[in-house]
Amino acid sequence: MSTENKLPDGDPEQDIKHLKRLSIYLESDSLIPARKLRINILGYTAADRDESGGTVVSPGKWPVTQIDEFLAAPSLGMDAVLPASQLDFPIQAKCFVTLKLVGDFWQFSNIRDPITTKEKHADYRYYGLRTHRIGGRMAAFSFCARKPQPEQDNGSYIRHGINLYIDFLQDTFQLPVIVDPDIENKGGNPGT
Repeated sequence: MSTENKLPDGDPEQDIKHLKRLSIYLESDSLIPARKLRINILGYTAADRDESGGTVVSPGKWPVTQIDEFLAAPSLGMDAVLPASQLDFPIQAKCFVTLKLVGDFWQFSNIRDPITTKEKHADYRYYGLRTHRIGGRMAAFSFCARKPQPEQDNGSYIRHGINLYIDFLQDTFQLPVIVDPDIENKGGNPGT
């Protein structure tokens, strides 16, 4: 049973200066019939995947140009090297986050928010949800993330569970699915 906590509204904090652009893609170990499907998340550029916090943007304003460039890109990324299957993604700094579904066979839900958190965060850790359409489909969304929580005493990082609400599409039929990655807070990066 999943818990649903909507992301609260809110304007970006004035010192947000990073953007994480993440593609969600599907892969299989065979073509027909598909026996094992894996859903993966991959950063659009090296900066979106590395430990720097993401692509640098103008502080405190929605990075519309960079998000639009990402949404218009037809592939996974400009320099994508596919990793082993991984659904979770880290944040290392206060940032904007954009997630995009690659392929026209699925979309984020039109009848509910495309993302919810599994627990309620007193500090509204994730907020300011915006949705984006590609070719008529709700294929992407963006939100703001506050400064990540620091590393714990045992060396592990705080993980926050989220739910992504996705509909697989075929003709007029839609199959709703809930995907549940974690956001790994890799905090402790000074000045971010």
